[in-house]
Amino acid sequence: MRTTIYRKIMTAVFALLLPAAASAQESADTIATQELDEIVIQAPKIIRKADMDVLYPSESAVEN
Repeated sequence: MRTTIYRKIMTAVFALLLPAAASAQESADTIATQELDEIVIQAPKIIRKADMDVLYPSESAVEN
C-alpha cells in the first residue's frame, strides 16, 4: 500500500518538474545569420573516374 502512495507522489513530482526542466534547456541562438541573394555552384565540366568519364554539357550545348 505504501509503495502505491510513493509511486503516485513520485509521478506527481516528476510531472511538475518536467516542464521546468524542459524550459530551462532553451537558449538563444548566438550565431549570426546572413541571408544570401544568390548562390552560384561551380563544378568541372569533366569528371574522370576509374572506369569512365562523366561529361556535363554547357547550357548552349543542351539547347542545341
